Parts: sequence; C-alpha cells; structure tokens
Amino acid sequence: MSFEGASAHLLEVTLAEDSPACGQPIGELGLPRESAIVAIVRRDHMIIPDPETLLYAGDEVIVLAMVESERAIQTILVGDNPPGSPTSTPH
Repeated sequence: MSFEGASAHLLEVTLAEDSPACGQPIGELGLPRESAIVAIVRRDHMIIPDPETLLYAGDEVIVLAMVESERAIQTILVGDNPPGSPTSTPH
C-alpha cells in the first residue's frame, strides 16, 4: 500500500490486560503523526474511534501507519514485548 509516496501498513493489535494503552483515550496515547487508529473491534462490534475513545483489554485495534512508525506503535499499544511476539500482525 502507498501512503503519500511512502510505504504504509495496516497493523492489527489485540490489547492484553497489561497493555499500557488500556483505559487511555486515543488522543492521549502519543501515537506518531504518521499513524492513525482507523477502527476498533470490540466484542464483535466495529467502532470508528475519535480522540476521546477509550481502549480496553481485548480490543482489536486497527492502525494505519508508516513502516518507520511501527515500533513506536507496538510500544504504545503493547509495551516492550520481546521481538517476534504474536500480539501484533502487519497486514
């Protein structure tokens, strides 16, 4: 996928109970400017989020992001998991 002439991915991250993003509004997560949470799947319902939307454990978060932002997004949504963690999957 191309996004403003650069490579971008859709990332799917399922939030664990210990995710640093749980209970936080999206607007306060500090996501890189080159990224956006475009959808959340919560209990089989899709949510189109706004900056006040809170994230919860079990949420499946769909993020559009530039390749160079993926590591920062992983840290914000998942924490510092070991490399190769199955929690985040690029699409």
